[in-house]
Amino acid sequence: MKGRYYLAIVILILSLPIALYSYKFGFGLWNSNHEWAQMGSAFGGLYAPILSILTLFVLVKQFQIQKQMHEHEHRATSREISFNMVEKFTIKIESMFTQEVVDDLICLSKLSRGSPEAEILKRRYLDIFTLWATVHATLKNYEKQEPRMIVDLASIAVLHLTFNMCATLEEAYVVHMCGKDEECFKYWFMKDA
Repeated sequence: MKGRYYLAIVILILSLPIALYSYKFGFGLWNSNHEWAQMGSAFGGLYAPILSILTLFVLVKQFQIQKQMHEHEHRATSREISFNMVEKFTIKIESMFTQEVVDDLICLSKLSRGSPEAEILKRRYLDIFTLWATVHATLKNYEKQEPRMIVDLASIAVLHLTFNMCATLEEAYVVHMCGKDEECFKYWFMKDA
């Protein structure tokens, strides 16, 4: 509908000089070259600025469309990188799991921060926590950028690690790995959220 409106305006603007010229000087075929030259000069003087303005309008519109396409492409690329990163890291974490590791992580999630047992387990599974820190940071950043897609991104981790294991890792990470001044909060995988 908007395109038809613009097209009607363009047709009106382009036909207006012809209508005005015909009204003022009449319409017909002239015998002298001088009259044709005057008509050409009049139309050239009228159409040159009109077509220049229309060309400028088209260029501005094209620039806006290209900018939107670039932003869309940038978001799609960022989305793909984030999804691939979370998948790669959760697959790596999954490959490190044994029943003993799972049991230790569950135990660690229940221990208080700074306890000697927690420090031993934390050091033992530093590789897993380093990988989970990347997943955690990616989820946190992605939540700010595209909050509607966070469930899809978090579901990749759940797919590879199960919901309970993600909740356990997140709880242990929040309690034992986040700095005291750093804002950490339990979100995506918390059992009681």
